[in-house]
Amino acid sequence: MSSKDYYAILGLSKGASAAEIKKAYRKLARKHHPDVNPGDADAEKKFKEISEAYSVLSDPKLKEQYDTYGFVGDRNGGPGPDFSGFGGFNGTAGGFDFSEIFDMFGKSGGFRAGNRPRPNAPMRGEDIQYSMKLNFQDAVNGITTKIRVNRSKPCSVCGGKGQVPIAKPTVCPRCHGSGQETAGGGLFHVQRPCSLCGGSGQIQEAQCSACHGSGRKPFTETINVRIPAGVDNGSKIRIAGKGEAGHAGGPPGDLFIITKVEPHPFFRRVGDNIYLTLPITVSEAALGSKIKVPTVTGTTTVRIPPGTQCGQKIRIRGKGIKSLRTGTPGNMFLEIMVQTPETRNTRVRELLRELSEFEDPDIRKHLPTEK
Repeated sequence: MSSKDYYAILGLSKGASAAEIKKAYRKLARKHHPDVNPGDADAEKKFKEISEAYSVLSDPKLKEQYDTYGFVGDRNGGPGPDFSGFGGFNGTAGGFDFSEIFDMFGKSGGFRAGNRPRPNAPMRGEDIQYSMKLNFQDAVNGITTKIRVNRSKPCSVCGGKGQVPIAKPTVCPRCHGSGQETAGGGLFHVQRPCSLCGGSGQIQEAQCSACHGSGRKPFTETINVRIPAGVDNGSKIRIAGKGEAGHAGGPPGDLFIITKVEPHPFFRRVGDNIYLTLPITVSEAALGSKIKVPTVTGTTTVRIPPGTQCGQKIRIRGKGIKSLRTGTPGNMFLEIMVQTPETRNTRVRELLRELSEFEDPDIRKHLPTEK
């Protein structure tokens, strides 16, 4: 018989519902499971207690007896429920599937009983990254070119499966023909299909000698690729199905081209906008002018307004780089740099002296002065 407070062990009040009991057990089992606390005797003892409590409270008949009399079994020493180490445990207790608990431990290093992939299951191939260097103008305009990529293809002998049929099936050496194997550790063990034969109990295929079981063969392929207009450093272009071949007949991965753009001698790119430092003369800055300037798409004429200052920016709409996302071109900005004339010529010096008579003597009055 047993007089333990099973509700208290699970952290519950008497009369808790089945859903509350299951939720509390799952939480505590995850915390105290021996696979999570290897070598911890206290955790193992606690796990036995909560498992015992759950086995009683999850069984309607045992729960009814416990709620009525406060114990399970015969007060005269008759047998109660069997909690003797859970030897020979088959994966369920009190209607609870312990594979749910094992699933929770699958991410933390313990074994995983549920959702186990079957042996030689088809898997998607790996992606390939290819670094491509582009000059500035090709990045702006886009380009079609050819590249050579080292990748893999399905083995022609086994069809990419890595295995070939054998004339006479043999008994599986792992499960000895039963088709089942035992997984788990600590207190619990779960039966699952054999990971070698897939549950058939027989070995019906052998490793392909042509690809050594990988299902893939290396080769070099020449691929035509289109680099769209507007790519920048680090842009990623996906070529579907041109990665590594899949495993065991799975689909291939993809090829990703990563662009690296060389700098331009005088254009500077910021996002989809282009910046150009434009030198102009003193007279052009003072009187205004029309000047032909280069852009990424050709030459255009820009008006320099009278009184333009050094460092001033002039915007030319739509003369930037086409956006990869919207297809709309950015803008171009001219950063004005006024160049003063050489003064080695006597006439130039005379003209500058005459000009100085018209200059503002208070041009620096806003600056602080020493007292």
